[in-house]
Amino acid sequence: MNKKRKSTKNSKPSRKPKSQATKSDRGLMSIATDGKKGAKERVAALEEVSLGASGNDKNMLSALRILGDENEPVKLRLAAIQALQTASFRVVDFAPVRGQYMATLRKVAKDPDPELRESALGVLARRKDGFAQKKLLEGLHDPEKALLPPEKALQFLSYDPHAEAYQAAREIVRRPPNDEAKREALRLLSADAKASPMFEKILRDKSESPEIRQLSASALHSINPDKLQEHAREILLDTSEHDDIQATSLAALTNFGDAEAVANDKALMKRVDHLSAKAPAKVKQSARQFLSRYGR
Repeated sequence: MNKKRKSTKNSKPSRKPKSQATKSDRGLMSIATDGKKGAKERVAALEEVSLGASGNDKNMLSALRILGDENEPVKLRLAAIQALQTASFRVVDFAPVRGQYMATLRKVAKDPDPELRESALGVLARRKDGFAQKKLLEGLHDPEKALLPPEKALQFLSYDPHAEAYQAAREIVRRPPNDEAKREALRLLSADAKASPMFEKILRDKSESPEIRQLSASALHSINPDKLQEHAREILLDTSEHDDIQATSLAALTNFGDAEAVANDKALMKRVDHLSAKAPAKVKQSARQFLSRYGR
């Protein structure tokens, strides 16, 4: 009888030998570093090369040279950042060039091209780099020195929030250059336990936009949930409140309220009964969910 052949349908594809992979990566990097080639072809090669996988750092050094060279196309330099960032997860293989990588990123953080600056500062901020934090804060205090728009600087500072970042964010909230910067400042401050009074004030301020007030409610839930519950009750009893804020308050009490206290609050239950019958659709639905939660 003929022996049945073993099925290879689910077998894993064999890996290329190390020498073959090295040769392939060397060829790709040769294209990526060839200034006579078109930018599109060079970017494609750099996106395909596996930096550090071959056990040597020559290709990584070549990528670093591309990244640090202001004469190279911006798209190629951005591809270099991505390739190097991917390679950095191979901790042992990347170790010989890690210091040079960080130094090159700090240089690129001051590049004339805004996209390169943002990409470099983003990587540095995620690594909680002191240079990046200093430059980001410096730009918030003095817009003429800013490397990024304030909203993006605040977003990057939120990766490692601390006292100086909180203080800068408070200044932005007091005197926001634009709405987006104010939103990012509030998001950063949502990690600051001392910001509760500020969020309470904003939540109750009817001159603020519903979006800003809802963001404040979310932050207050994180840092002082009991205060949010108090304000949510008062907001619901206020017949002049904005529909979106009433819906947010209903959601807060429905999901996180003290069951016994809420169920025994006659004034609150009467108000929600009214909203479940006579209110805009969004509020009416939230009111009915509230009543279902508390057995009504």
